[in-house]
Amino acid sequence: MPCYLAVATTAMSRTLPEAAMGETDGMHNSAYWRDRAGEVRTKADAMRDVDAKQSMLEMARVYDRMADRAALREAIPTE
Repeated sequence: MPCYLAVATTAMSRTLPEAAMGETDGMHNSAYWRDRAGEVRTKADAMRDVDAKQSMLEMARVYDRMADRAALREAIPTE
């Protein structure tokens, strides 16, 4: 059985360098991860293969958790 999550991850990978996205430390903000989750859900909605769809939806949940963590980082005051 193919690893659908690996295929989905490759399909969703970004080609823009992080610097072009305003990210210099490798950390993305919560809006970035929420956008990725939305994109993955949109792609999952169009899928017919149940396993592939479930893999994409799991990826979206992971992106949501990453967004939650980024939101926590954003809430920490910087000096």
